Amino acid sequence: GLADAANGSFRGFHYWPATDKIYYVIGESLYALSNDFSTIATLNSTLDTTSTFVGFAELNTGTTRLLILLDGVKGWSIDTSDIETQIADADFPTPHLPTPVCFDGYVFVAKSGTQDIYNSAPRDQTVWGAATRIRSEQYSGNLVAIAKHKHQLVAFHPDGTAFFKNAGVPLPNSPLKRVIELSRDVGLGYYYNFRAHSDSLLYFLGAGPSHTGGVYKIENQDIVRIDAPIFEQILTTYAEFSSFAENRRLLSLDWFGQTFLLWEPTSPTATCAARISMVLNA
Repeated sequence: GLADAANGSFRGFHYWPATDKIYYVIGESLYALSNDFSTIATLNSTLDTTSTFVGFAELNTGTTRLLILLDGVKGWSIDTSDIETQIADADFPTPHLPTPVCFDGYVFVAKSGTQDIYNSAPRDQTVWGAATRIRSEQYSGNLVAIAKHKHQLVAFHPDGTAFFKNAGVPLPNSPLKRVIELSRDVGLGYYYNFRAHSDSLLYFLGAGPSHTGGVYKIENQDIVRIDAPIFEQILTTYAEFSSFAENRRLLSLDWFGQTFLLWEPTSPTATCAARISMVLNA
């Protein structure tokens, strides 16, 4: 089974097809679980953080496949032999949002408390530059998460969502360019309020100046609100954007197989106990 939860909070996991293993973090330790659940290897027992969410993303450099891990302070790469290496470049953004994005050989990381999206050198996750970034400044709020949708980067703000594509801009600049026509004034509350169901389908808890709180999906580069009576019942207290933003930590999204789940804590003070509030086929 999994490592003893008494060692700390369960902080995130990722199944990596390249090794056919599940990688997960409990407390300050990173583990790798074999596909038959018979073997658990401890890859790192000294992560700098112990309780915040962690994020994973798969990087393909063309010659090497790596798993990128962010914990909000530091970043690591894991190779297919389970060798874990910290990203040590002084220009690596910290603190950051634990939502890495990888495509076209780049690793993209959003710095916490800013609108800045940094990127690694192409096909080299170890090299970063202080000026190698782009500012997602279309909306006034700072970034709360970034994600990948098809072949684009999605930048979530509390007051809107922006899209970026790889325009091939050379170093030392960011390769990204904003796709203005895809932007929408529907924002994200918190970085664990979204889940990618697939590379082309992403769900999130959103709200905005002209949109009430609700569950939205990004599909085919379009943001659509999902209308369902059960959503209205759960989100009634979050109908106003300000209220929704203040209480964003009370809701989370997840899925199991082909079933999409909206979770609601049993009480505002509950930290672990939760119940399934809605089930919708994805």
